[in-house]
Amino acid sequence: MWYQSYRDHVIMAFPSFDTATSLWAPHASITWVIGTERRSEFVRFAKRAFTEAEAAACALSAGKSWVDARIKSSANVASRERDQTSIVSQASDLPLTNRHRAMGRRAVGVSQTARTMLTFDQFKSWVDQSDPNVSDQLLQKSYAALVQLKKHQHCSWAHIMVKMKNSRSQIAPAPSARRRAKSSHLPLTLRDWRRII
Repeated sequence: MWYQSYRDHVIMAFPSFDTATSLWAPHASITWVIGTERRSEFVRFAKRAFTEAEAAACALSAGKSWVDARIKSSANVASRERDQTSIVSQASDLPLTNRHRAMGRRAVGVSQTARTMLTFDQFKSWVDQSDPNVSDQLLQKSYAALVQLKKHQHCSWAHIMVKMKNSRSQIAPAPSARRRAKSSHLPLTLRDWRRII
């Protein structure tokens, strides 16, 4: 059996004969310990060799590269986690007014989303300003279609709100039209909202 210890990992080569190509395929079982937990990964490499010994040597060499990549990836993840922890701890020492600036956009994404989210009550209030005679049933249908549009188009609530504000004349009927027709111009389907946003 071929094995090698490398950077606190044990690489064991398992060459296998590929009958389709009549060549040897290098495979390796790589094992390492994190805390009290033992982890392992069986890795297959694409390269082929003429002899079993060449395939084993290839598996050990490629296994070292795999270990290097895993350690580098783990270090990057740990570094990002440390940076996030550092930003949050530094921000908690600052006054509340400067806290959001220090944490950066990513860390305060939840509070920004909450601020810019269009709730049903806000939507109802917005429609009532232009057409107060719309029933709750139509409002709910229209709002559901708008939520569906946001999901399908992957656009932000802020973008939708700006478009809605700019298209108020399309959504609300003119005062004279209100008297003539009882139907509202409120978009009720995903297709209707797509024409506006």
